[in-house]
Amino acid sequence: MQLKVVEMTSYEKMIHILHNKDFELLEDWVADDYFFVFESQMRTRDEFLERMKDFFSRSEKASDFMFEEKCLYENEDCMNYTRLERQEDGEMYRVVGMVLKNSDGKIWRSIERITKVEVKK
Repeated sequence: MQLKVVEMTSYEKMIHILHNKDFELLEDWVADDYFFVFESQMRTRDEFLERMKDFFSRSEKASDFMFEEKCLYENEDCMNYTRLERQEDGEMYRVVGMVLKNSDGKIWRSIERITKVEVKK
């Protein structure tokens, strides 16, 4: 019997990493010359990985504060996504992001923007 290996899309890989706190897969997926821009802050690969390691060490599950996750577009070069996210201040925000991949399929550049969402009561 032959096992069929199913390759995850980049979006599926991102969701798997976040929801399963799979730091080893994340570390392998991030290119050596990676950088991440969040609003006006830029982080190097090492800073990004350190921040994600801290995030993964927390006890809460991603599904406790990430909602309505959606892939907007993906091909072999890039991925665009959006989600709702409850921040530490208790407010709800929409996160929109874009990831560029290098020729090895590793994430090379990422940028995210966050906008406060008014929740109707």
